[in-house]
This record gives sequence, structure tokens and C-alpha cells, in this order.
Amino acid sequence: MNKEKSTALARCFFPAKPQDQDTEGEVKYPKACKGVGKITRDQICEQLRKTKPFKAPGPDGIPNVTLSKCADLIIDRLCYIYDAMLERGLLYSPWKISTTVVL
Repeated sequence: MNKEKSTALARCFFPAKPQDQDTEGEVKYPKACKGVGKITRDQICEQLRKTKPFKAPGPDGIPNVTLSKCADLIIDRLCYIYDAMLERGLLYSPWKISTTVVL
């Protein structure tokens, strides 16, 4: 029973790699995002309000409910961080990591 479940989960989370297809010509990629502009405090607050409060926390261990309830306390710092990242073209690589909990 458990072997069947683990096989099904493995197939869903790690599907088979697609076979290489012969492509004629060059691969076309979408254009790079330009002119993102400045992120506003309202945009950050809106995203914090949209977060689902009781989802599993990410690698930092901070629950979404904490972020949404403390938005007014952290908004200035988040705005400063996002502005600096956009100005310098930086991306904090740990933000690319997420946690998935399978029940």
C-alpha cells in the first residue's frame, strides 16, 4: 500500500523528462521584463493580505499569519529591501526555495 502511494507521489512530483525534440532554427525565449518600476507600500500590503495564513512556512520558518498580522510594522523595511533589489538587479536566492507539505 505505501509503495503504491510513494510511486504515485514520485510520478506526480517528478514526471519523466520529455524526449528531446528536433528543433529547426533557434529557440525563441520571451523578452526580458523591463521597467518593472518602483514597488509601492500598497502593493506590498496587498500581497501580504492575500497570503493564506496557515500554509506551511518556508525555509525561514516565518508563518504567513505573522507576516500578514505584522504588515504595518515591517512594511517600511520590506519596501527598502525591494527598492534596493530592483535598483541593483539583485535576487535573493533563498526566496526561490519553497516548502511543499504533502498530506
